[in-house]
Amino acid sequence: MLHGGMHRAQTLRAIRPADTHLREPAIGRRWWHLQSLSRRRMALVGLLVALLFLSLAVARNIDRSDSDPVAYRVWTATSAITAAPSINVANTGDEWREMWMKAGRAAPPFDPARATGVGIFLGERIGDLPPAVRVVGASQRGQRLIVTFEEVGHPVSAAVKPAAAQVAPVAPWAILTIDKTGLPISVEERIRY
Repeated sequence: MLHGGMHRAQTLRAIRPADTHLREPAIGRRWWHLQSLSRRRMALVGLLVALLFLSLAVARNIDRSDSDPVAYRVWTATSAITAAPSINVANTGDEWREMWMKAGRAAPPFDPARATGVGIFLGERIGDLPPAVRVVGASQRGQRLIVTFEEVGHPVSAAVKPAAAQVAPVAPWAILTIDKTGLPISVEERIRY
């Protein structure tokens, strides 16, 4: 309450003229309106630029994690002794020799302290073109090593081929060594449609 029993709102109403909309706006007030409009535009432009840089940084990190290639050496053939499909990882000399026994060959030199072995055995296959394993690549994605392979050739089931045109079954395989990183290894097959 103010003097004379009037509330503050009533006092302001009494002092302010009733026709304020007829008064010309002060120059400073109009200038502030233009300033606030340009400030809003600048804030919007700044926000858009920040979002652009943020999206580029995220996309760059995603590409980096998917495209970190890892060096590897690969051996392939179509004559494995084992007819069962399997994926094997060798971290010791014994596991390395066992993997090569499945392939039906003598194991090349292997240093388990410096490399990890990966064996991809597709099992018995029949096809017009001899099926084979093609290693597409090895890369690091986050905290995993990913080995990607694909089966090449055109496998045809025995029921579809006439008996006179039967070809001998093959058992394609690939064995590769990857520089040791201590990361877990996943093997993925790329399938073409």
